[in-house]
Amino acid sequence: VLWNGKQEFQILYNDITERVQAEETLKASEEKYSTLIEQSSDGILILVDRMIVFANRRVNEMTGLAQVEILGKYFYDLTAPEYREKLEEINRKRKAGLELAANQELELLTKGGTRVAVETKLQPIIYKDKPAGMLIVHDITERVHAEAALKISEQNFRNSMDRSTIGIRIMGDGEETLYANQAMLDIFGYENFDALRKSPPQKHYTPESH
Repeated sequence: VLWNGKQEFQILYNDITERVQAEETLKASEEKYSTLIEQSSDGILILVDRMIVFANRRVNEMTGLAQVEILGKYFYDLTAPEYREKLEEINRKRKAGLELAANQELELLTKGGTRVAVETKLQPIIYKDKPAGMLIVHDITERVHAEAALKISEQNFRNSMDRSTIGIRIMGDGEETLYANQAMLDIFGYENFDALRKSPPQKHYTPESH
């Protein structure tokens, strides 16, 4: 510019303190969020058009696969074969706007060929300015094993009652008969459980005993 007949330079200053602080805060927030994701006890995948574009360390641990073996694949590539049609059906229903269960149970197939029972939950997010889905993958192997063990235990208990030579009856509220073993049917002379169940319990005892 000209100033008093001489050419001078004009320097304009723009205070960007707030913008710099906002950028630093955003960067710190993103780093904190990234750390939380990497340290999560659940597997976390980010899907864009169903393709995996991000996987945290826990997914590597669950599957035994390296990042290069996961990124760029579809999620159903990581699952046991029999679940892939189920995932395709879920995707069709989601596109059609149909209501779906929040959580889905299935099995991942590890690099070594073993299976990991998991529960998944998909949440819509924006990733790098694009619509995406964040898939949370929770390992439920211990729970599944515990439920299987409980089922076996209950079946064994049921078998021991069924085979007992002692009459056993299980009653509910209102003197309703819920269970009776064969020995109980034999004692009171009933051919089957339904016949015993329809008969009031007081009919099976003397008034004094009842």
